Amino acid sequence: MNLVNGILYYDKYKNVLSHPFYSVEEFLPGSAVISGIRYEDVQINYDIYSQYLVLQYPVVEGSSYSIIIPPEHTDAFDFDRNYFKKLTLDDRGPLFYQLIEVNGLICYIHWEKKKATRSYQFTEFFMEPEQRYFLDYHGKLSHFSNRRNFVSLISGVPKKEIIRYIRKKGIQLSDATPEQLEDLLQFISSGIHSTTGN
Repeated sequence: MNLVNGILYYDKYKNVLSHPFYSVEEFLPGSAVISGIRYEDVQINYDIYSQYLVLQYPVVEGSSYSIIIPPEHTDAFDFDRNYFKKLTLDDRGPLFYQLIEVNGLICYIHWEKKKATRSYQFTEFFMEPEQRYFLDYHGKLSHFSNRRNFVSLISGVPKKEIIRYIRKKGIQLSDATPEQLEDLLQFISSGIHSTTGN
């Protein structure tokens, strides 16, 4: 299979606390679109420190290799019910974004991790993920980083209701989870439909 071409990925972070991946360290079943070709039932993970899609494949029973799929050839991938696509949304150029879509409303999340050192221990560790958010609201794409600028992007639903919902659910829009954003978009979508009578 021509998918098994890439740079060998090895664990160069074994002495770094935590891991560089999106959610869990284990490889999970998913699919990937590489140079326009979709591959199903592959074991993948997303290294958000180095911004690589990593593929794991068996070589002999009980043994496997992991390779980096070059980012320039990686169009999209999904695993564990999370969908990512390579997009250019600002002047930083093409990056991988997680897509959260509800009834035509789309939130894009770019994930990153950084390394740091505990000076008193001289120990390296991966910090908590950082997210950068964009909202596509009826075809208009905007960046948001807090409750105020998120709410300012919404029309068709009373802003006080949105603020009340955000507070009730304890959502911090500087580091909201995909699940929280999906619920929020669902709430906004329901409000739009009830206001328009659809």
